[in-house]
Amino acid sequence: MKRNYFAKAGMIVLAAVVVAAFAVSDVHAGKMKITGKNRTDQVASQSTAAPGDKAGHMLTQTVTMSTTTSSNEDWNNIKMFDVQQTDQQGDSGTHTGYGYHINKNGDKTFFKYWGTQKAMKDIISLAGKFEWTGGTGKFQNIKGGGAYTCKGGTTSNACDWQGEVEY
Repeated sequence: MKRNYFAKAGMIVLAAVVVAAFAVSDVHAGKMKITGKNRTDQVASQSTAAPGDKAGHMLTQTVTMSTTTSSNEDWNNIKMFDVQQTDQQGDSGTHTGYGYHINKNGDKTFFKYWGTQKAMKDIISLAGKFEWTGGTGKFQNIKGGGAYTCKGGTTSNACDWQGEVEY
């Protein structure tokens, strides 16, 4: 009789643990729509070189620190670090970069991005796509990506982004 009681109690505890595990893991399961804004706080470094092949051809590498804001609390008011390289020929060009976010609990999310840009007087417009490439802690299984548009100058800009994320 006692053995049956402990077996039933053990099954109930096991069932409770399984249900709790699914409830916790489902908090961020599935894709969610997400939007945000990145605003440059500081340009840590910037290097420019002219390859000399054509007039107006410039290569630039910029390292920036920014703040990300979003209506999603996991992504609101967090710091971002990124390295961007541009290849500008006249008033248009391409760019690519890599970076990471430092989330409030210290976890990181890593991403890459690529796109095109257009310069008009002192304003630069950028548009492109991004993809999360990995993460730590809560974000270790992050997947997804989206699109962005940016406007700004050579030392600061603001980018609006939207996409889908799963973690």
